[in-house]
Amino acid sequence: MGLKGVGELPTNGAPAAFVNAVLDALHPLGVRHIDMPLTPHKVWKALQR
Repeated sequence: MGLKGVGELPTNGAPAAFVNAVLDALHPLGVRHIDMPLTPHKVWKALQR
């Protein structure tokens, strides 16, 4: 049949889900938004505001 990847799930949602998890964790500290891609520097800058 020549089919490839039929049983594989797409991974497009994983980065957004990870950013949402980080934002949920930082919400009590007042962080409301961080642009993707998520980097340690961006998280640190968001925490310093």
